[in-house]
Amino acid sequence: MSLKEKIKPVSQLKQVPKLLSYGATQTGKTHDAGFMPGPALVLDADKGVAAFHDRFPANFDQAPVNSFDELVAALKDFVTDPWFRRYKSLIIDGFTILWDREVHDLGLDQSSEGQSSSSREGKIATQKAHADLARRSKEVGLALRLLTDVDTVVLATAEERRKFRGMDLSDENSEARAGVSMRKFGHLFDFVYRKVSQTEIEVEKSRYESLKRGQKVTEFTFKDHVLPIANGQVARSAAYRGFEAATAAHEELWDLLVAIGTVERGGKIPREQAQVYRNTAFDKSLDEPAVRKVINEVKERYSAAVVAA
Repeated sequence: MSLKEKIKPVSQLKQVPKLLSYGATQTGKTHDAGFMPGPALVLDADKGVAAFHDRFPANFDQAPVNSFDELVAALKDFVTDPWFRRYKSLIIDGFTILWDREVHDLGLDQSSEGQSSSSREGKIATQKAHADLARRSKEVGLALRLLTDVDTVVLATAEERRKFRGMDLSDENSEARAGVSMRKFGHLFDFVYRKVSQTEIEVEKSRYESLKRGQKVTEFTFKDHVLPIANGQVARSAAYRGFEAATAAHEELWDLLVAIGTVERGGKIPREQAQVYRNTAFDKSLDEPAVRKVINEVKERYSAAVVAA
């Protein structure tokens, strides 16, 4: 896409919603995706779209992706080729399937037994594999960030993972739930929710006025609760307008600053100091370790003021 093709009036710029739905199998994540605004393109890693083909609108298209490499290439094509502007929605279905494949291909044993029993050579190999995985994750994150340049709503779906057993992932331990994609890529999305069942969700993250972080919806329908966000009918929370987190640490810092607040608004941080911290949260050139130092400083100085966001 040439520079001329990229130019648009500032008045037309907007933050298009990026949504992440994760949960156990059979909770309706792929089914819900069929209600996204069309025309839509489904990047299909889970290969579950075929099972619901009769429930998807006729203006939904599908393209398979089988690896992080293919996903990154597809996202770059989507952003740079004007042909894809025909789509109102981009759906990445089965995000965690790609993560699993990377873990497997790198030979990572993420169980406690595998990590504790490795030889010195094995530990070195594991450290290298983790470094490779982190690099690949960053590549995917950068590719996802490119989607802010297009006026296309994004929905990603991911499996909920609860317990590692050797090289495999198991759902046996219901008390130790964790969303792999939420942990690694959650800062790239504006609205993240966990599907407890087909009709119940827990909101993990929200930058919108309609549903708040920690809120539980027991009579959930995608059309009633998520589609209005996807259609741009719900306003973003004032504190997050214009904010795009470069890393999970940037987002954590900004959430912390919002929770504590400035002295002028009944909080604890003096305005001048808050501006310094704000600049750090918005500085995309800073890496995570640098931002986490600032997070620790804020917590040490103002931790008594922190409340649940």
